Amino acid sequence: MMGEYICKIATIEEMEQNWNYLVEIHKDNNTWKIWKEKAIKDMQNRNTIVYYGILNGIVISEATAFITSVNVQNSDGLVNDNTAYLSAFRTREEYQGKKYFSKLYNFMEKDLKRREYSKLTLGVEPCETTNIKIYFNYGFTDYIKTAYEIYPAKNENEEPEKILVNYYSKQLKDDEEFFYEIVKLEEKDREKVNAILINEWEATDIIIRGKVIDGTKLDGFIALKNNEIIGLITYMVEANECEICSLNSFVENKGIGTALINKVKEYAEKNSCSRIKLITTNDNIRGLEFYQKRGFTFSNLFKNSIEEYSRKLKPQIPLYADNGLPIKDEIELEIAIMQT
Repeated sequence: MMGEYICKIATIEEMEQNWNYLVEIHKDNNTWKIWKEKAIKDMQNRNTIVYYGILNGIVISEATAFITSVNVQNSDGLVNDNTAYLSAFRTREEYQGKKYFSKLYNFMEKDLKRREYSKLTLGVEPCETTNIKIYFNYGFTDYIKTAYEIYPAKNENEEPEKILVNYYSKQLKDDEEFFYEIVKLEEKDREKVNAILINEWEATDIIIRGKVIDGTKLDGFIALKNNEIIGLITYMVEANECEICSLNSFVENKGIGTALINKVKEYAEKNSCSRIKLITTNDNIRGLEFYQKRGFTFSNLFKNSIEEYSRKLKPQIPLYADNGLPIKDEIELEIAIMQT
């Protein structure tokens, strides 16, 4: 039985606590103190994404994805904009062989695929035959190269370790073809759309910069598969500017959000809008990453606007997001529309 086992992206606080435990149980090995400092710094500098498997409140398995080449030895061919380098696979000894790490690995791979990484790489010592077999089963079958890695000395009187490592890669394949269509939101769709707004935003009203927007009257597009709504975008046009008010995709990694935004772009171009803008909150890390990858840039920061305006109009807005960040600021992003 797995009990209350959850897989998640680690926070800095969780990393501090877990690394304190690792340093303590390896207190005779100076390497762990060095690794702790590097690991936390890499996370803070967004060089890595750290994944934890937590059982009943205790970190029992972990993995790290390097998304920049900083601190990746022999990084050529191992990490770039589309390739993440995986490292630091660990599971507490008493939980090994019980499929905890497999569940964490699947969570990590799904998350990286959602972030549009198409290739994963890792390194393993040639003598680690059991791990090589496991990685082959995970799909890491394409050999890249062999090179030496240098590790810090375990103690002051010892020399740094030089270790031979084989590197392998895995291509993240798209699932079988997924067909859907993007259509204009019509009145016959309103009942379903209103239900989506209530489910996602707890009301049909949308609060933007202290202004209440009636979501039941917004224009929009919907993504349909077998007559079921699997994506929704709403927008309004004021003073020659098109503003996206909401965006929801209910099937990940199928390009639905991108397709919906492109439809709004087409509309804005045809109607001579000067720009498309949107507001999101400071805690929406995934959203900020998503929009920037699709050409949006930061245009305004409204500090403490959630507390000063939005939460007064909509008290059900939580103080903290699921990722632990306080929900307090609104961020405006925009993309200019080139008129032909």
